[in-house]
Amino acid sequence: MYEERNEKFTLKDIILQILFIALFVFLLIWLFPTKGYVNQKVDPLLDTIFNMNIMSMKDAAKSYYTLSRLPQNVGDKTKMTLREMLEEKILLPFTDKYGKECDVDESYVEITKEDEEYIMKVNLKCSQQEDYIIVHMGCYDYCQTTICENKDEEIVDKNDKPVDPVIPDPDPEDPDPKPEPEKKYECEYVLNKDGYYTPWTAWSDWTENKITVKPGEEKVHEVETKSEVETEEKQVLIGYNVVKYYDGNKPIKKTYQVVAKKKIQTICDKWGYVQTTTVTEEKKYVGETYLGVFTSTQPVTSTSTDRYELVSIQDIPCDSNCTVKTQYTYKWYAKTYEVTYKEDVQKGEYGCLHTYEKVTPVYGTVDVIVGYEISERKDPVYKTETINTTHTYYRDRTRTFVSGSSEKQWNTCNNSNLINSGWVFTGNKREVK
Repeated sequence: MYEERNEKFTLKDIILQILFIALFVFLLIWLFPTKGYVNQKVDPLLDTIFNMNIMSMKDAAKSYYTLSRLPQNVGDKTKMTLREMLEEKILLPFTDKYGKECDVDESYVEITKEDEEYIMKVNLKCSQQEDYIIVHMGCYDYCQTTICENKDEEIVDKNDKPVDPVIPDPDPEDPDPKPEPEKKYECEYVLNKDGYYTPWTAWSDWTENKITVKPGEEKVHEVETKSEVETEEKQVLIGYNVVKYYDGNKPIKKTYQVVAKKKIQTICDKWGYVQTTTVTEEKKYVGETYLGVFTSTQPVTSTSTDRYELVSIQDIPCDSNCTVKTQYTYKWYAKTYEVTYKEDVQKGEYGCLHTYEKVTPVYGTVDVIVGYEISERKDPVYKTETINTTHTYYRDRTRTFVSGSSEKQWNTCNNSNLINSGWVFTGNKREVK
C-alpha cells in the first residue's frame, strides 16, 4: 500500500505546495505589519511628547532664573533638579511616552556663566530615553525680559542636532494676540583693572640685627645677607681662683637667757576701817597792805589777792620802729585775809589701809650673732686671645602692591567697542525709557 501512495506524489505536486505556502506567508506579512513598521509610524508622536517635556523644563527654568539667581563669575555654574523644580511649583508633573514618571534626580537644568552669555543645559531622563539640549541665553537688544534666548543660536541636542521648539496652541480666548511694542534695553558693563607692584625701594644699610621675611610677604619684601670674618681680641676663660671668706648670709648665732620684763603686783599688808577727813578752808578779809608804785605798758586788772589803783597814763615819744607808746602808773595794794581750817573726820568702809609693790622678773631668750660661717668663692680667671669671628650682616628692601580697581557703566548691549576694550557684561539690564 505504501508503494501505491508514494507513486501518487510527483515533483510537480511538491513545487506547487511550496509556492502555496510562500503565498500564504506573504499574505500574513501584508495583513500584519512588522514591529519596525509600527515603530516608524508611532515614534514621531512619542518623540514629540519627550520634546514637549524637555521644552517645558527649559521654559520653567527661564522664568525662574532671574539675574540675582544666575551665576555671577565666568565659569560658575548653578543647577536645579527636576525634583527641586516640582517642589518650587514652577513646573507641573508630567510622564514620558510610556506613561511613566521621569527620573526627578537625574533630570536637571544647569546654567554656566560664559564671557558674554549663559549656556543652559536641559537634561531629561525617562524610563527608556535620555537626552539633553543646549540653549544660548543672554542680554540682547531684542529681549523683552531680562535675558532671553539668542536668536542666532539654534537649540541643539547632545549630538549637536537642531531641536525644533514646541509651539503651543494659541489662547482660545485671544486667537489673534496683538504684538507688544518693542522695548529698548541697555546693559551694564564692568572694567576690571589688575593690581600692580610699585618699584623696589633702595637697599637699607647693613646691620647685624637679623631680618626675616614673614610668610606671605615674599613678593613685597626681599632680604640680602653677607658674612665677613673679623679679627678681634677676646677674654678667654682659663680657670678659677678659689677665695675663702666670711659669708654674711650665714651668721652663727647663740641663745642667751635674759630678763625680758618685770611683773609688778600691788599687795595689801594692813586692813581696817578707812577714816575720811574733810578739811574746809575759810578766808576772812581783814584789810590791805600798801606795796608801792609800778608802771606798765599795758592796763592791769585787780584780782582776788591784789588791788591796783591807776595813778596816771602817759604817752611816750617813740619812732616808727618802737612798740611801746603808752605808760600806765599804778599803786599796788595786797589784800590781807584771816584763814581758818575746819576738819570733819568720818569712819568709812572696811578696806586696805597699807599696800606695797612686789616685783617679779620674767625671763626670755634672745639670739645673739657671735660670728659668720666661712664660704668659698670661685673667681674666674681670663686671658686675652686673638680670634677670628664671622659676622653675618643683613639688609632689605620693600615694595607695595596696589590693588586693582573696578569701573562700571551702562551702554548698548553687545557693544563691540567696549568688549574689545576689555569691558565685560555684568548680567544687569534695564529698559531705556
